[in-house]
Amino acid sequence: MNPNYTTLYYLAADNGIGLGRTHQDHQKVSEISGLVKILYEPHEILDLGGQLLDSSDEEILISVSSANTFLRQSKLGILKKLFDILDSKKTRDGKIRILTPVNGLVSNVLEGMRKKYPNIEVKTTEEPDLQIQVTILVVDRESCLVIELKDDSRPIPEEAMGTAIYATSGPTVMSYFTIFETMWKQSELYAKLQAHEDAQREFINIAAHELRTPIQPIIGLSEALLIRDRSKDLVFYHNIILRNARRLQKLAENILDVTKIETNAVKLKKEAVDLHSLISEVIEDFQHQIAADYSQVREQEEEKEEEEEGKAQGGGQDLGLSSKKNVKIILSPSKSGAHGDEQYGSYDSVINKNQEYNTSSQTPLPPHMIMVDRTRITQVLNNLINNALWSVTSGFSENNERKAGSPVAEDVNSRYIEVSTEKDVMYNNVIVSVRDNGGGINQDLFPKLFTKFVTKDDRGLGLGLYICKAIVEAHGGTIRAENNQDGKTNGCTGAVFRFTLPMQ
Repeated sequence: MNPNYTTLYYLAADNGIGLGRTHQDHQKVSEISGLVKILYEPHEILDLGGQLLDSSDEEILISVSSANTFLRQSKLGILKKLFDILDSKKTRDGKIRILTPVNGLVSNVLEGMRKKYPNIEVKTTEEPDLQIQVTILVVDRESCLVIELKDDSRPIPEEAMGTAIYATSGPTVMSYFTIFETMWKQSELYAKLQAHEDAQREFINIAAHELRTPIQPIIGLSEALLIRDRSKDLVFYHNIILRNARRLQKLAENILDVTKIETNAVKLKKEAVDLHSLISEVIEDFQHQIAADYSQVREQEEEKEEEEEGKAQGGGQDLGLSSKKNVKIILSPSKSGAHGDEQYGSYDSVINKNQEYNTSSQTPLPPHMIMVDRTRITQVLNNLINNALWSVTSGFSENNERKAGSPVAEDVNSRYIEVSTEKDVMYNNVIVSVRDNGGGINQDLFPKLFTKFVTKDDRGLGLGLYICKAIVEAHGGTIRAENNQDGKTNGCTGAVFRFTLPMQ
């Protein structure tokens, strides 16, 4: 708790003075009636709070600034004072309302209080943005006491509190009453929103699990049928089923990941991983899948060329694969020496114009060992490269001019994705960048790029970058994105995503 917060209210003390009793004249309240007065003496403030409670006829409103304040007052007798007021029927049922921040100890106190005195209405403010810096006591809408919190770590109210303001003037009292009512309604709305989000999260979690159940046999049986029957007709249709089933499977997994993220249930299984080897494996998987998908579509088109209906059907399944086949994916460390990097050779993986899978390595990249969750970092790389692949095939302009020194082939319309690693010695991080020469990121998306359901196409729900951010941050890293402005993308706009991982 911030020690600069102000406690609005220490109402009682049983340390020799007694709740609502003092050695000074009890007529103090009437003497300053109608005025606004600043009080400096802690004992005077405590006594005045007790007097205000004793004077209540209809309504008591208390807004507490911190959980510690509530606990201090409960130990010193404030709750007993309120219970006595209820027992005496002096204040109408339902007219004692308390608004307090909550922690585990406060929750225990409130649970017992609600069982014994259900007519005391209590709402908690778990959201920091809904907590104010003062404690407010409003009695019968005729008087109020506001007390500063000087040091929330102090166990004794007199040491923890600062100055106080006492007022009986109508405009001032009603202003604090309005503040209390506004916070009370905000707390109600926040509680309803939380309940709605919990129900929504539970529904999504159940739906995602239910989706996974039929997906597994669809994929399994389709793969079994492919093994038993390799006729071209069946292979074509089976591959369509498999492709869409796997897409649905990925969607269900993303939804489950989101529910884990929002409930802080993401668990990392860290191990020593060679980052360069991991990236190379991801790139190879992409290129193998592109090659396999394109080969299947091409075979189907060749078989159907003699039939008009078949040609139309085959052409409709291309899904941009004829442009993906020329995408070059490169793994190479950054050239920047600002962080003490060496310049290593590159690892290229490309489907060439003859649709033959080809890998080439110049000087092999040395191992770069880090402690990460292999599966989760693979998931991040898959999401980022998949987004880049879509960008270079759907957002690439045929009129882009190639600039000299480009790492891609001489073809003016070359498309590429470059994955690079860079050591940041200053912050003891490794920076992984995924750069493409596609259409770039829409400016409207930047403020909410890593939030849920952000997408400008119908490829998915827009959960990938949200999940990437959560995984990277769970590792202690950061992630960001920007459009290229440095001429490294053949004159195209393109984009680069960078995420950091600690070097441990």
